[in-house]
Amino acid sequence: MTTPSAAPRCLRFDRFTVDAGRRLLLRDGIAVPLTSKAFDVLLALVEGRGELVTKHDLLARVWPNQIVEEGNLTVHISAIRKALGERRGEHRYVVTVPGWGYRFVADLRDADDDPAVVATAAAPTPPAPPAPAAAPLPTRRLRRAIVAAIAVVVIAAVVVQGARTLGAHEGDAAPRGMSARLLTALGDVSSAVLSPDGVWFAYVHPQDGMESLWIRRVRGTEPPVQLRAPEDVDYRGLAFSPDGERLYFATREALFDIPVRGGAPRKALDGVRGPFSLSRDGSRVAFVRHDAARDASLLVVAELRGANAGREREVAALAAPRAFAVYGPAWSPDGASLAVGATSATAPGKVTLARVRIADGAVSSLADHAWDEISRVAWLPDGSGVLFHAVGAGSDFHIWLLDVATGAVRCVTPDLSRYGRASLSVTDDGASLLAVRSVVSSTIWVSPSADLAGARPITSRAFGKLDGSAGLTWTRDGRIVYVSFVNGTYSLWSMTADGRDARPLTSSGYMDRFPQATADGRALVFESNRGGGEDVWRVDGDGSHLRALTTGGHAAQPTLTPDGRWVLYTRVDDGAPSVWRLPVDGGASQRVTGAGASWPSVSPDGTRLAVALSDSAGRETRLAVLSLADGRRVAEFPLPRGGRLSNGVHWVPDGSALIYRDFDRGLWRQPLTGGAAARVGQIADGRIYFLDWAKDGRRAALSYVDEVRDVVLMTGFR
Repeated sequence: MTTPSAAPRCLRFDRFTVDAGRRLLLRDGIAVPLTSKAFDVLLALVEGRGELVTKHDLLARVWPNQIVEEGNLTVHISAIRKALGERRGEHRYVVTVPGWGYRFVADLRDADDDPAVVATAAAPTPPAPPAPAAAPLPTRRLRRAIVAAIAVVVIAAVVVQGARTLGAHEGDAAPRGMSARLLTALGDVSSAVLSPDGVWFAYVHPQDGMESLWIRRVRGTEPPVQLRAPEDVDYRGLAFSPDGERLYFATREALFDIPVRGGAPRKALDGVRGPFSLSRDGSRVAFVRHDAARDASLLVVAELRGANAGREREVAALAAPRAFAVYGPAWSPDGASLAVGATSATAPGKVTLARVRIADGAVSSLADHAWDEISRVAWLPDGSGVLFHAVGAGSDFHIWLLDVATGAVRCVTPDLSRYGRASLSVTDDGASLLAVRSVVSSTIWVSPSADLAGARPITSRAFGKLDGSAGLTWTRDGRIVYVSFVNGTYSLWSMTADGRDARPLTSSGYMDRFPQATADGRALVFESNRGGGEDVWRVDGDGSHLRALTTGGHAAQPTLTPDGRWVLYTRVDDGAPSVWRLPVDGGASQRVTGAGASWPSVSPDGTRLAVALSDSAGRETRLAVLSLADGRRVAEFPLPRGGRLSNGVHWVPDGSALIYRDFDRGLWRQPLTGGAAARVGQIADGRIYFLDWAKDGRRAALSYVDEVRDVVLMTGFR
């Protein structure tokens, strides 16, 4: 933030004058009503002269030595926009930089020496044109400000790097020359990829429940180019051709490619519906596929060129419960093998980094360490190392580097950010690494059930703090049990409805998620990997008598009947989900629904079951209500654009409607009497992940997640 040592008494833009001496905002010489605090915020933005002014700087300047919620700042920004006459969606003067702060973008000039301003009302000038919507990247000054913020994180990473090192080089520091540069400032990039020569990068940008595909030069001031307009498509993988002239992308239908300089896409290969990897010469593609008939995970290589184009070969197979990581393999530089995450043969529920020889399908381990999850993988061009995304104890979605010769593993990104599973690419010279960096915070809010828009936070927002992002539930005595992120793992905590007396219920070191409390307050059920794979567990309300209710690693998303007698959960068999039930005290499981049903939720009267229904390809298609007694389908509703049933469906207390989340912001409400779903009033700037009503139906608790995802280019990481 720029704070001049001697700020000018008046600053002018368009028809407005900011008179710092008299603390007035004037339009054509006439004072515009503005509260004192709103004027202070406006003055700080104007004195920034186009540079990013962070939320932290604004709060510190306008409310020094006070504890103030960010919501106050949002209110004053809204008042400023109203005073300046900005309509909804316009950004002529104040632009929000998601997750960071604001900047003032109108052309400014000092008005003190302007006789026309001092002597009389200024003659009207035409309003500045709206900021171009097709330029999602920040200005050079804004980028410098954001990169400076990232640099602080990188410096902090150097300090803690030794604690993240495993193997032969344990305790080594991070490379001193490592740096990071932000390439986008959109706040919601889904995935991205870097061209082999480092000239281009492509990214997926969600818009109103749809996705668009963009490309831009890494350096220079040229605006990004939209390769594909927003459409109802799910981009599941990106890769440049070896010469950088074409961009490959996978959808739920097939593998396509498109010229980077624009043109129509063409279908390259059927049967690829997820992340993939191109060989160094671009002639073959490798990917992971699930074979439902064999209940096996397959590693497949297919030809892309010549007379054999389209011919597939199964390189290796792992029988359930083992599997290859769904985020796909990576070709070795010599083309002889693939690196991929694979379920461990010796550590149940853990994943190792494996090498699969293409000639004979032999599977061997590249590293001894086991992880909770391994997703995207990339070889260094000289074959000396493998970069990969991994999650483990004390590590949440970070990028690691394996030294192939020694087996040592070192964290490349030991900061408090997350790094997206689907994006990891390296240039041919091995000097640059591209990823999607995510800054996440999560808070819990409590609201009167009749007015969700009246919710207020009961936990504080902090960088890297996640409260309720993986579930929450009310107990009979009015406490809230929630999932808290601690040291790279998720555990259950309990607190009062005003956010006090927080205490742990389960130990850290595992992934405890989706808690549900029985109506009598005796127990909680939740999903956990404490036994290796995902299963349903039970614990008493005070954290005692912890035990597993299911085994086998295929049970998730538990919920309870209102009488507390039955646990319903999602079980995956032969690659397809269905809903099952078992007694809350343990016992045999019974199947409740056919294939394709997940995220069960029981009505308040205990007679109906809401589920998410998917087709045979696993695509979420509709919301269904079934009879709990016989499984008969009572009602079925299409989802609006942007509607998502992941993280569950919630009944309103009187059972008249269902509520579920939006892909981007807010909630949807579906009346059971029929008709279209309608949006529920928004609370704040973030995504609602979970919702639960108190047992008496008088209050609701919500987890609100604020996530900023942008493309980052790293150098010096080796």
